[in-house]
Amino acid sequence: MKYWLLAILSALIAANARAEQQEVPAWGVLLPAISLSSDYRFNGMSLSDRKPALQGSLHLWRPDGYYAGLWVSQVDFLDGETSLELDSYVGRDFAHGKIESKIELMYMAFNDDNVPGPTYDFFQVKTAVKRAFGDTALRATALWSPSGSAGAGQVTQLRVDVEQRVSGFLKLSGLVGRRWTDKAIDRSYWDIGLTLEWKTWDFDIRYYDTNLDAAQCFYTDWCEGGVAAKLTLASY
Repeated sequence: MKYWLLAILSALIAANARAEQQEVPAWGVLLPAISLSSDYRFNGMSLSDRKPALQGSLHLWRPDGYYAGLWVSQVDFLDGETSLELDSYVGRDFAHGKIESKIELMYMAFNDDNVPGPTYDFFQVKTAVKRAFGDTALRATALWSPSGSAGAGQVTQLRVDVEQRVSGFLKLSGLVGRRWTDKAIDRSYWDIGLTLEWKTWDFDIRYYDTNLDAAQCFYTDWCEGGVAAKLTLASY
């Protein structure tokens, strides 16, 4: 999977780089990206068994604020089967002066057809509001799923993140979130890190953690604190 994904997205990024000075058509523009992460973390929890994961995305952006896309990543749940996550999403951005907002629908799918028990797949609704204060941006996000992953029942999340632009190529950001579920263990999670930006490259290094111990995290170290690095090549 990783080799054809790398080849396709690399070609698309190169094509977009050559066409970046052209006017954006009314239907929008495709923005591909490739990433290599030392540990794929989702809401503070490792979904790659604390091992590296190759990731890629294809994002359609339109001048009227609508967008859609696909995002794919390697995963490892130690079940002998699940190795791939594919997210599909559609949404719209709104601008109100210095305030930006969005609403998004997303479906996360996994190749877990032969794994006993409830599927890992789930549908999610996300709304977010962002406010800029000079070089600082503050964002509040609410997320809701009618049926969470692996039989978690209804899931509600609230999180707040802040981003500080230190220079033209460096930014500092952090996040605090809380996840409530009907049939699983509630979770708090947070992270803080630095992102270096150079042309079409981003390098992010970040510390992640949760409030869950090993017994609450499937008797694994997936919820323990740790540092993850991520290198991204993108056309945006």
